[in-house]
Amino acid sequence: VGKVLKKDATEGVILLDPSTDQASLIVSGSVAMSSGSATVALGAHMGSGIAVGANTAAKGKGVRATVASDGTLTLESGTGSDVVNYIVDARGV
Repeated sequence: VGKVLKKDATEGVILLDPSTDQASLIVSGSVAMSSGSATVALGAHMGSGIAVGANTAAKGKGVRATVASDGTLTLESGTGSDVVNYIVDARGV
């Protein structure tokens, strides 16, 4: 059971277990990459979360996704301006 904290066409926030604190968030969204990379500020509560999914609209192109301790998601695919869909899980971090 979850609770929607932010509803948006490209980036939403869901609290999966409302009985726990904000650190149990899962964040999803889309971002356009420029020159093969993009960064998204997810917030400190997402620090060192795990990117459980990241893919481009052009299927079959690999995307490297990492989350820093300050909650910044970095997406890299080399070159191009693809739109990337991502999911980051900070539960248990």
